[in-house]
Amino acid sequence: MSTLKSLFSFKTLPHVIGEIPSPANKPQFNYETDDKKIIINTDSAKSKRIIGNIIIFVIIAFVGLIITAIDRQPVKTWIIPYLIIFVLIPFVFFMSYSILIYKQKKSIIILNREKGTVTIPCGIMRKAVEKPFEEAIVYVSSASGYGSLYLAIRFKGHGKGSMLSSWKNLSGEWALFLWYMDRNRPLPPGTAFDPYRKKDSARLREAGYPTPLYPMSPEVEERVREFYKAAVNADISPKKVPSEIPADPNEKKKWWQ
Repeated sequence: MSTLKSLFSFKTLPHVIGEIPSPANKPQFNYETDDKKIIINTDSAKSKRIIGNIIIFVIIAFVGLIITAIDRQPVKTWIIPYLIIFVLIPFVFFMSYSILIYKQKKSIIILNREKGTVTIPCGIMRKAVEKPFEEAIVYVSSASGYGSLYLAIRFKGHGKGSMLSSWKNLSGEWALFLWYMDRNRPLPPGTAFDPYRKKDSARLREAGYPTPLYPMSPEVEERVREFYKAAVNADISPKKVPSEIPADPNEKKKWWQ
């Protein structure tokens, strides 16, 4: 997630499909995926976290200079304490932490649709922890190094989690992942899932269309009706499943979008 504790941590997002999901269309949706798993490589966030360390160090040094030097003369009365407190100590801390980040083992998030679990690299050492998906805490957050809001995911009692996604439509991204993890529904919109739709549709038919695991708002149900019908019948109908659901021009965006 971030170099320090998140500067902002917002209300957790419910396990309810309350928005039209962002389509998992290639090449934008560049995760390794099939009808059983989505694998998200979080190593790309390392450089951002290291850059965040540098930014925070510069800010501390600059603010410390202003605080220490203001109305103080001569320079020799404050330069040594300033260098020790606001330069040397932060430098050692952030340098050590950056090295730790760089040496961390490869970390990935695994959304396992088949098992209904999610694996998250947790804590400073990024230890992989697997738990039922419903135990995952997902929220919109912001921190140094990322420069914008993003979806974060973690488990209670396992320290900091990881960045799940940083697309533009965060509520739509959460709806996509949540829909995907509901294996009692057909695969969500997106060309990334097209090679697996017939197989998944046949599986649902054989299972007798069990009750969905996660609720969907009535407004979304109405909007996705045509897509849902096509996706459910993908194994017996020649009709192409739409790659996305048209946006509602009158729909109000969330405050983080």
